[in-house]
Amino acid sequence: MSDDLPAAADSDGREPMRAGQVSVERYAAAYRIGPLPTPEDLAAYGDISPELVLRIVDAADAERAHRHRMDAERARRSAMGLVAGFAIAVLFLAASVWLIRDGHAVEGAVLGSIDMVALVALFVIGRRDTSSP
Repeated sequence: MSDDLPAAADSDGREPMRAGQVSVERYAAAYRIGPLPTPEDLAAYGDISPELVLRIVDAADAERAHRHRMDAERARRSAMGLVAGFAIAVLFLAASVWLIRDGHAVEGAVLGSIDMVALVALFVIGRRDTSSP
């Protein structure tokens, strides 16, 4: 091998390390949560096209409005479910009382017990399910 030839580089283009040398590499990563990019990124998009920044901000506003509508709808359905569940429980309890007063004590007690167990189970299971996102 001749001394006037350059040393072979690694596959990534760096010179091979010699004995006693230390290589230090630094990697940086950024993580951001949210619908909008960082202000620096928005400025870079603005350099490309001012309309692009407006479209990004409008899309974030539309996403926020959609999320609020979905949250309101979920709350409304939850309230409707509670009202319907309460109405069914009252009807079962009324049927149980009617059966007991009509002389069917065992059947009325069974229906009332099933009603109470179902309500307790619904609230226990319902609480457990709503705690997870």
